[in-house]
Amino acid sequence: MRNLILFIPQELVVFMFVGAGLAMIVGARRIASGLLLAAMAVIFLPVLLAPMFDALPSWLLWSLLVVFGLSLLRGMFVVVIGKNSTDHMVGILAADVVRATLLAPFRFIGWLARRLLRHR
Repeated sequence: MRNLILFIPQELVVFMFVGAGLAMIVGARRIASGLLLAAMAVIFLPVLLAPMFDALPSWLLWSLLVVFGLSLLRGMFVVVIGKNSTDHMVGILAADVVRATLLAPFRFIGWLARRLLRHR
């Protein structure tokens, strides 16, 4: 849910401040501080991050975009199937990536040997 803060339009920041004030009146200080922090992030992060993103090389910007997309996808899976199931799913996918990375040189050697033997 933290990633969804970035998609809040600027027009809703006023309502976030009002909600924070109401939360302070009711006594929910944790919710109020979270709303205030989110509102400040919506206001100031684009101003601070835009020049930095303009200075980044395109390959790094694309990799950040992929990481951000994967984190949004993980957040969606947390909503749909739950946190523990998502952690288990991510662990299995990470193990598959590690296994494929470790086996890649041996598969390449086998492919190269098959190609060399086929041409004889």
